[in-house]
Amino acid sequence: MLFRSDDSVLAIPPPLTVQDQDFYESFQAAGLGPYRIHLGIGYRKNCRECIGIPCETDCKGDSASKALAPALVGHGAKLLLGCEVQRLETRGGRVTEVVARQGTQELRLRASVVVLSAGALMSPRILLQSQSAEWPAGIGNQNDMVGRCAMFHASDFFALR
Repeated sequence: MLFRSDDSVLAIPPPLTVQDQDFYESFQAAGLGPYRIHLGIGYRKNCRECIGIPCETDCKGDSASKALAPALVGHGAKLLLGCEVQRLETRGGRVTEVVARQGTQELRLRASVVVLSAGALMSPRILLQSQSAEWPAGIGNQNDMVGRCAMFHASDFFALR
C-alpha cells in the first residue's frame, strides 16, 4: 500500500507567517477574497511549507515521498541511471513495454502497470513518439491534442540548465 490512512485527512495549516499575513490583509483591503488552499502537506513539527524545494521533515506529499520512495523500499522498484525512455509499445489498448536507451544499449522493460510521469514536456514527447498501427499519431493522440495544452514552468527550465 503506497498511502497511509492518515494521508487522506486534510491537515489544518499552521498560522500564516508575518509576511503572508501582510499579503492576506492587503488583499482583503483591496476588496479581494484571499483564502488558503489545501496543500499536500502533513504539517509535521517544524514544517516550513517547503514548496519547490526538498522537504526536510518529510511532510510534503510529493512524488518522491508518496510514490518513488515507497516503490523503492517496499515494492522492488529500481532506478536506472542514465536511462531515457524512447517510446511505449502497446497491444490491445494496453502498454506492453517501455522501450528505453541506457548509453548505447536498448532496454525493453515490462510491468503489469506502467505509469508515465515524465513531466509536462517529456510525457507528451514520449506519447507522441509511441506510434503504432493502433496509435498512428502517438498514444492518446487521436484528436491531435497531446502536448498542445502543456503547462510550461519557466523556473523548471532554467533550474535544469
